[in-house]
This record gives sequence, C-alpha cells and structure tokens, in this order.
Amino acid sequence: MLQFIREQTKPDLVLWTGDSIPHNVGTLTADSNAQIMKNVTNMIAKELKDFRVYPALGNHDTFPQDIISMFKPRDNPTINDWDNAWLQFIPDEEQQKNFLDYGFYSLPLQDIHGN
Repeated sequence: MLQFIREQTKPDLVLWTGDSIPHNVGTLTADSNAQIMKNVTNMIAKELKDFRVYPALGNHDTFPQDIISMFKPRDNPTINDWDNAWLQFIPDEEQQKNFLDYGFYSLPLQDIHGN
C-alpha cells in the first residue's frame, strides 16, 4: 500500500489518521501496542519520506484502547513508550511538546516544498 501511495498516487501530503493497531484488543498489551506503533511509524517514515506526513491518534492506538489522558503532561503511558517516533513528523518544537504532553499537535497543512 505504501509503495502504491509513493509511486502511483503521489499525494501532496499524507494524513495518517490512526487506528494503526489491530482490533484484536484482547490479545494486545501495552508493550505490543508500542512496538506495533514504532514498526508502522518506521515503515511510513521510510516509504513516504518524500511526502509531508501528518499523523493523528486513532482510538486503537492507545492502551488500553480509547484511553488518552489530557489532564496532566505526559500522563499517557502508551504515547510515552513511542513518543519520539512521531517527532520526525512534527517539526515545530512547541507542537512536539504538546504531543508529548497531551497527545495532540497543530501544524499548518503544507507539502514538503512549503506549498
């Protein structure tokens, strides 16, 4: 799929909308979720390196699923386990901090050429 996107679709930018974790939640653990997110992130970063990628959390990307805390900084254990993997997609330091602290960020939409 990523090869097809890279070679055939050639988008101006990529909106990665989450739910990268399988939905077999009964067999997953915090460690397996973190490893899956790291693996998927590495594949997307490698295969779509020529495109601007905007990742967003899906409800299955946290562990347990559907749980994300935005009340205290760094209060999301799952994100803390794979946080640095997404920083490559978030070039603004202030927004990196927002993501690391609360699981969200905000950036203007633009392709890698600044358009």
